[in-house]
Amino acid sequence: MRNWICVVLMGILLTCLTGCTVAANGYVGISVDESGRLVAVLAWCGPAPDGVRLYHERAVPRRSPTGNPDDAYIDDAMYASALSGQSASFRLDTPVGDWMATPKSPTLDPAITYNAYGFTNDNTSSLRHVTFEIDDATKVDPGQVLIQRWDEKRQQDVDVVISLAAFEQMGQDPENCP
Repeated sequence: MRNWICVVLMGILLTCLTGCTVAANGYVGISVDESGRLVAVLAWCGPAPDGVRLYHERAVPRRSPTGNPDDAYIDDAMYASALSGQSASFRLDTPVGDWMATPKSPTLDPAITYNAYGFTNDNTSSLRHVTFEIDDATKVDPGQVLIQRWDEKRQQDVDVVISLAAFEQMGQDPENCP
């Protein structure tokens, strides 16, 4: 009986530990168009994302009436489009085509560090985020993508610029599919 209880408790513990994360099946990166304007670039395998969330960290997290930290992040915009295929891109300042920004396209502030990640409405998968500032547009040319990769030596994410073709290949690699 004791062994059975231990097995059940371990199952519950594992469910709690693994059930809170959404599997990543691709990447979001930052590039620029021919005019030098920031573009979000997406590449994925498996189901397409439903959209991209652009957000930044609050300078001072709000506190709820109970004194607990409330939302530590501010949503700048949610971008959505009916996606097919395995890659997409859109301008952050004025998305065109099927892309729509809610509540509206933000005016990006050079003093703010932004995050962008792809999501699905049912939380079945996501795209790994990219962290960037407006000045990061100077790090890339059209056809190049800025992403972050884990640097074992530094024990932190570092900016890496790769070709658009390499980015799409990386995002569509079956090893990245859950």
